[in-house]
Parts: sequence; C-alpha cells; structure tokens
Amino acid sequence: MANDDDDLLARLGSAAREREHEADRELLHPSLQLRDADALREAIVAQALTRQLTQKRAQKHVGLSLSRARVWWASGIAAAAAALIIWIVRPAAETLPQYSLIHRGSLERERGVPASDLLELRPSSRLELELKPRSDVPGPVQLHLFARRADTLSQLTPDALERSASGGFRASLLAGRHFGAAPGKLTILAIVCRPESCEQAQNALGGPAASDTDTWQVLSIDAVYKE
Repeated sequence: MANDDDDLLARLGSAAREREHEADRELLHPSLQLRDADALREAIVAQALTRQLTQKRAQKHVGLSLSRARVWWASGIAAAAAALIIWIVRPAAETLPQYSLIHRGSLERERGVPASDLLELRPSSRLELELKPRSDVPGPVQLHLFARRADTLSQLTPDALERSASGGFRASLLAGRHFGAAPGKLTILAIVCRPESCEQAQNALGGPAASDTDTWQVLSIDAVYKE
C-alpha cells in the first residue's frame, strides 16, 4: 500500500511540474489562452491531490506512533503494578509469628518446691530452653543465645540445639560451663531472627532497650547463679 502511494505521488508531482512549465510557456502566446487555462486547472487539481495524499500518509504515521506509545505506556503500567504487588506481598512472608520461651532446670524445680519468678541455677544445673512460635514459620530462622551480667554481654553456644519443622527450638546448656563460677544475677537473652536480621538484632542488645521487629524478637529470663 505504501509503494502504490509513493508511485502515485511521483506521477502526480511530475505531471504538475510539466503542466506548470507549459503554462509558463503558453502565457507568452495569447493565441493559446484556452489551452493555458486547461493546463493551469489540471496543475491545480494535481497539486490538491498531492497534498491530500501527503496529509493522509502523515496521519497514518502519527496514528502508528500514538499506537506504539499507548502500547509502551500500558506495558510500563503493567510492569509497575507487578513490581508493586511483589513489594507488598514479599515482606509479609518474612514476618515472624510471636514466640514464647519456656525454661526447665530451675533449682527450685529440682528440689520439688514451687518455682519463683527468678530462675535459680547452680553449676550442675542443666538449663533447657524451648522457644515455640504461635504458628508455623516458613523460611529460614535462627536462634542466638546471650548472657548479660551488669554491663557485660557474652554469647552462649548451646551444648545441644534442635529446630522443629514448625520453626521452634530446643536448647540445652550446663550452667557451670556457660556461667562460670562467680555467683550473681544475670539475664539470659534469646534472639529469634531471620538470617539477614540477626546482626541488627545482636547490635540492638547493646542499646538501652531492644524492641522486637517483624524479622527478629528478643526473649529473656532473669536468673540468679549460685555456688
């Protein structure tokens, strides 16, 4: 279709130019005034047709450009919407459910007397910690244990550590191996965290107060260590 328009435009343009030249020549011969008038009319008609075809092709070109622009704009909107959906959904999958901390091995429980709010330990006490999530935890999650005495913070490496399929943990520690021989009060800290957030959570322990986030939690037990 485009080649036909080009050929027609070329023929019309050539005819118009030839008619214009003939008109110029015949204007010098008054005896040919009728033929001159016919030539001028044909030239005018040819020029008008040429302009119409040129405008028609220009409109087609503009329409095609607008169509391509609409496709590009729609594609950009769709890509942005998809990215927004991913951004909204992905953080929700990383959010941790609330954990609870259960401990066994208190000195009072070993003696068969009611337990107090303060955990009492001796060097021979076997401290068992269980961290249970409120719901199953998809994806990776880690547990890190610390002991705080006054302003001193030390990391604890459990003697045994298990993780359940639901994302819970069981840790076992021998008090004398991890808390030394010096008696006194201490706080046992348990950090449950997504791998990418564990360093941030550990750094927060050095601050005045560690606040839980969607990707890490800090649970604690106050204890007294006796000889």
